[in-house]
Amino acid sequence: MRRLALALALLLASGALAFGASLAPPRTPEARWTTPGGEPVEAVAGYRVVDYRDAGEGGGDWALVGQGRAGGNGTRHLFMVEGPLAARVALSVPSEAVAFMMDGDSNEGFATFLIDGQEVGTWDMYNRSMQTLVVTDLPMRPHTLEVRMTGRKRPTSRGVHVSLYGGSALVREVIAAR
Repeated sequence: MRRLALALALLLASGALAFGASLAPPRTPEARWTTPGGEPVEAVAGYRVVDYRDAGEGGGDWALVGQGRAGGNGTRHLFMVEGPLAARVALSVPSEAVAFMMDGDSNEGFATFLIDGQEVGTWDMYNRSMQTLVVTDLPMRPHTLEVRMTGRKRPTSRGVHVSLYGGSALVREVIAAR
């Protein structure tokens, strides 16, 4: 399985917190958060899922912030259609890593990802179907996740949408092979 490593070291103004980020391969159970049989995924990128928050149509567990428009068209994920708009959720379980489960098609624009109010980065979500952004090396505590529309897009995109399935708190534990 090939992983697209984004390996970032980001220097944050207060405390020089460094972390890593990578995208899980698309079209795998960990990118969909469920197995082909529909059971919840228990592990992502070698971490155990300890708290999952579903975005669902209209936001689910996530709060929508801003004046934009969102929907879902009867699907199990949130479409942020017009900005300015962001989706935010507070995870309740301490973790050392988190994951954002995203989707993307020909309508997607750029999305900015934040953890505890600190920007992780901005990615082009155009045609990034079922992508999971995993951010590691975080302080062990409950984290707040946020995804923001930027209003920017590549020229070939038909829109600036941002699509979100959910997010999760992850902890590193030895996971036995099944």
